Amino acid sequence: MNEIVKEKRSWSKLNIPGLIARKQVDYSVFQYGSHIPIEFHEDFNEANGGIIVNRGESRAVTLIVEDKEYNAVLINVDRTNTKVDTLQIRYDGNNDLKMLLKERFHRSYEYIEQNKVGRQPVIVPDQDAEFMEFYRTDEPFKYVVKLITKTPVQQQNVREIVTHIYNYIAAKGFTYSEDLIRNFFLSLKTKPFVILAGISGTGKSKLVQLVANAVGATAENGRYTLIPVRPDWNDSADLLGYEDLQGSFKPGPLTQVISQAMKNPTLPYFVCLDEMNLARVEYYFSDFLSIIESRTLKNGVLSIAPIQINGEKSYYFPENLYVIGTVNMDETTHSFSRKVLDRANTIELTEIDLSALPQIIDEVEPINLGNDYFKSEYVLLKDCLAGEEEFLKTKIQILEDINKIIEPGGFQVGYRVRDEFCFYLLYNKRWGLLPEGKALDFLIMQKILPRIQGSAYELEKILQDLKNYCIDRYPLSFQKVDFMLRRLQNDGFTSFWP
Repeated sequence: MNEIVKEKRSWSKLNIPGLIARKQVDYSVFQYGSHIPIEFHEDFNEANGGIIVNRGESRAVTLIVEDKEYNAVLINVDRTNTKVDTLQIRYDGNNDLKMLLKERFHRSYEYIEQNKVGRQPVIVPDQDAEFMEFYRTDEPFKYVVKLITKTPVQQQNVREIVTHIYNYIAAKGFTYSEDLIRNFFLSLKTKPFVILAGISGTGKSKLVQLVANAVGATAENGRYTLIPVRPDWNDSADLLGYEDLQGSFKPGPLTQVISQAMKNPTLPYFVCLDEMNLARVEYYFSDFLSIIESRTLKNGVLSIAPIQINGEKSYYFPENLYVIGTVNMDETTHSFSRKVLDRANTIELTEIDLSALPQIIDEVEPINLGNDYFKSEYVLLKDCLAGEEEFLKTKIQILEDINKIIEPGGFQVGYRVRDEFCFYLLYNKRWGLLPEGKALDFLIMQKILPRIQGSAYELEKILQDLKNYCIDRYPLSFQKVDFMLRRLQNDGFTSFWP
């Protein structure tokens, strides 16, 4: 996991790829910058291509914050009363950057302002700590700065952004319901692995591309990648890479995306695994199905266990990578195990209205969104429990009621599904994207019903009880369960898939 490997005063370093160091926000951040402890000088020297800033020297620095460049200076102050180098990163006169930091870190700023007494330093409590993370780039003295804040994305911003995505897609001549876009957004926010299911020609792959393009991720800038899955994939080599006969490592398409995503942690990267069930997902994607569950959250930083590729090379499933698989269910494809279904929201594209003609409207320009809009804020239920206990208890009761119905067939859900069920509903509550009943309907469709299949005698009673439970409350789930029940009665076998 990404543990702290060294720490000195307000600076620390985790074993996150590309990370130079992270600075806990304090008073100096809002005034001039920060003093860099000597323990971290080597890290900055390496990020600068081995170029050392000697005593009395300074070098111009570019800080990339939320995709905008700001000027700063890396200076080694010539202090005559000490033999130790005094390295500082300063932006004293850059009022635009200081204003941005006060706005983004307003929780820390307000705490410091309210608690300062004379010249005594004010330490923000650990539970409210915010951070600046400095990441290396391909250029010396140019750093990407990621702001780790305690301020959630504002409700109005998210609603406007989702509406913008819908309008962007409509302007391109494609027809998807706005509820589908909202559901897709909430599902990505809940877990960075989503499955889009449906018959061929319903626009599953196109939806992934259009959503990515709408927020600034394109094939041209490398932040949207389509990877067609081949039927002969029986291990991860074609996806992650392999060693050729000469002993050279040939990175696979997903590994190439991961490398770029790790270099640009503030931007979201989208991968569409097209027709992902042409091969058995558990064979070629098993490494990632496992490590995606190793995620932990500490001080707002998502840590994930590494995956070994080509022996010594360590890669991570970075927090800014989103994998969306598209699936068809026919005689050429494979079904999914519960291991896969448990780790994803499975969205079925079933709405087909051939009479719905594209809207003729003006082009809508994409907007460049940072990763904070998509990044998971919760990993375990404890991460979101404070202040939401009563709300979550009532929602978990719904799962318990459903579990009682489906338990005789061995289809009941566990803690992972419970947690993601709650995350989705909390995000929806915060932003008001969907009526609560519709959000619950989507979740039953996406997390519960895909698990149910078979020909057992007791399955008919389970489906009938589920149908009675959903009637008048969850219309999408009711229709799906009714379809599954009729299929069982007619064919002697049923499943979620057409």
